[in-house]
Amino acid sequence: MSGAPDNTEQKTVTNIYAMLTVSLLMSFVPMVSAAVLATIMFLGVMLYAYHVRSKAEPTSLATNHMSFIIRSIWIASFFALFTMSAACVYILSVYDPSAVQACADRMMSMSSEAAMMDAMKPCMDEFMSANMAYFINGIVIGAGPIVIYFVYRLAKGLSRALKGHRIGDVKNWF
Repeated sequence: MSGAPDNTEQKTVTNIYAMLTVSLLMSFVPMVSAAVLATIMFLGVMLYAYHVRSKAEPTSLATNHMSFIIRSIWIASFFALFTMSAACVYILSVYDPSAVQACADRMMSMSSEAAMMDAMKPCMDEFMSANMAYFINGIVIGAGPIVIYFVYRLAKGLSRALKGHRIGDVKNWF
């Protein structure tokens, strides 16, 4: 395939960017089911990108953009190792465990798991409210840079794909 990409190939590429964008947006919905669906969709997009790249010609628009998407995912995952580590260090250095300590001491004398869970509920509410600001800061530290990086890469790739253009250097991290 030489010259301009055919419309089908361009639609495939833009649809994959759209699916990746939807999975990223769904990860912000505060429901466990949405987060699970977003994760499944994200992994499905990655696998589909590998599949599309393996079937496309080496110099095609699809190969170029699928390589860009795949690299974006792997680079973001690599960055996440550092940002999540920083978030854990931050949270562990600032949180206040005293809200659950009294419950833990009481629970040591209980023999029933149901009684333990009942005793823990009010303490967990207190623990979460006492430490909520630290947890939110931890989320911003851990996920913020990754989301910004991903939005940048998605915008860059999608804007090029919509015009039928290739990514200049797919090996560039930024």
